[in-house]
Formats: sequence, structure tokens, C-alpha cells
Amino acid sequence: MKGKFFIQEIIYQLSVFFRQIRYSRWFAGPRHHEIARTNLRRFFIDLNGFLRDQEVDYWLAYGTLLGYHREQDLILGDIDIDIGLPEAAYPQLLQAIKQVPPGLRLIDSDQKKHGGPKMYLTSGLLKADLYFYADKGDSLKLHLRSHYVADSTPVPRKLILPTREITFLGQPTRAPNQVEALLKWTYGYIGRDGRLDRRTGFWIEAKSPTQRTG
Repeated sequence: MKGKFFIQEIIYQLSVFFRQIRYSRWFAGPRHHEIARTNLRRFFIDLNGFLRDQEVDYWLAYGTLLGYHREQDLILGDIDIDIGLPEAAYPQLLQAIKQVPPGLRLIDSDQKKHGGPKMYLTSGLLKADLYFYADKGDSLKLHLRSHYVADSTPVPRKLILPTREITFLGQPTRAPNQVEALLKWTYGYIGRDGRLDRRTGFWIEAKSPTQRTG
């Protein structure tokens, strides 16, 4: 099993490298961001349909959720999709690895690397991160090894659950219970002119001299 995950990690890192090249200005031209977003939209429709068919609870997360809230679209320049799920959905998706529709691939990841379940859905060079959250009563704990404050701090349960149905990219899908509040909890500043504080993982307004520290 250890060898399996080692090989998967090599393949994953290669796919990241080639995805960056495929959607770079050098390879795809001046419209490289638009090309990536067009392909990601198609990918989202397929992966969203798969998750709905599995009848598991899930929600748009991270940059994908920010795109829904701020743009009603995927963010221009994004090259992947982010989905959150309760940890209870992991066994069902694990059983569905060989049942994904043609063109999609569901990949299990090394739990030791992430501190718990983590999966990927891929289509060619396109990728979706499936993040799993453990139920801790009044909070949900993300399985992810990260020094960013929001990633390593349990999320107030009420910000995510119960999830609610929305329409995104013309498709019925699911979002957290309190979209804007969750985004601000995760990112701090969610405007277009933010800059990232790499120490904390929070975004701050470009013209602001202050920053959130947790």
C-alpha cells in the first residue's frame, strides 16, 4: 500500500507540473486563463453529477466557493476545483472508485500525508480536491496538514451544516449553510484586491496596513 501511494504521489506531482504548463501563457497563449476556466466548467459539471449520483453530502469549498460568491463563476486563473465533504462520506466514495463515469478518475490519497482521508477527482490534467471534515460536535475538523490558521482550526459547525442546494454554472449543487461568513472565516478579506499573508494564510486588503493573526 505504501508503494501504491508513493507512485500515486509521483503521478500527482507530474500532473501538477504538466497542468501548469498546459495552461500557461507560453503554451496556451494570452487567453490561457479563459481556456482553463472553460475546461474547468465542463469538468465541474461532470464531477458534480458524479457526487450527486452518489447521494453524499458535499459542498463547494475554498476557491470554488469564493468564485460562486464573488463571481457567480469559477475564478479566472484558478486551475482546480475544491469540494468539502463530511468524513462519513469517505467509505462510500472509496467503494465508488471503480464506478466513476468515463473520463473521470477518483483517487484515494495517503492518509498519513494529510492526517486523515483525502481524495482527488481528475479528468486528464484537471483536478478536484475532495477535502474531508471530521465531526467534532459544534465544529468540523479538516483533515489537512497545513500551517494556515483556518486550515488547522476546527470550523464552527453552523457555518457549514446543514448544507443547502444552490445553482452554480447552471447545475444544481450544494453550498455551506453560511457562505459569506465561512469565506471570511477562511480567508479574512474576500475582495478582489487582496494580498496573501503566507504566514497565516489569511488575505488582507491591499491598501490596509493591518492583518489578521488568528
